[in-house]
Amino acid sequence: MRTFGKAALTVGVLVLLAPSTRAQSPGGLGGGPILLIVPNVQEELKLSVEQTQTLRQTIAQIVNKARGELTGLRDLPLQEQVNRQRALTRSMNEDAKKALSLSVDQARRFDQISLQQRGHEALLDPEIQARLRLTDEQKAKIRGIGENARERLQEIAQSTAGDREAMARKLRQLQKDLMAEAQAELSDDQKAAWKELAGEAFEVRFERPRVN
Repeated sequence: MRTFGKAALTVGVLVLLAPSTRAQSPGGLGGGPILLIVPNVQEELKLSVEQTQTLRQTIAQIVNKARGELTGLRDLPLQEQVNRQRALTRSMNEDAKKALSLSVDQARRFDQISLQQRGHEALLDPEIQARLRLTDEQKAKIRGIGENARERLQEIAQSTAGDREAMARKLRQLQKDLMAEAQAELSDDQKAAWKELAGEAFEVRFERPRVN
């Protein structure tokens, strides 16, 4: 339990810096089942004692199962890496929901939090773009937001070298800024549709749980 803070923080940073997003989005593909290990996510979902008893073991099994597939993506073209990782993340989430027997409400909220955690990368997902009915012009502008953020990402990496907490904090802020810039490109109807998909805003806190 005492190592959770560092472990979860490290996971948060790695998620934000997922290799498949280098050319697209510092926001990363952060909506995986690892979120279910985070204490405030468990509280938000109102997980029962029974659901949390084997949660860590269950998530570890799901992640380990997917690890080989992730390794195999490295030699693929970048866009194919992104597409495969999106599909893998969805599959892992479905496995986690089934394994933990999440209720309909718990599963819906987990999906919303998972979507939010992906940041503006979610708006680059063809499935999400179709549901929001984005135009080609909007897609290009949102893609450009991620591409233009590379220098900001490099500055964060350089200015916080060796300080994981500072890096995670600044990356979370960058993710928020990028999402705000991307949402500014949406119409009012599209913003409403996104709100329905993502639900109420929720901040995942990668922190050490309290010890009684």
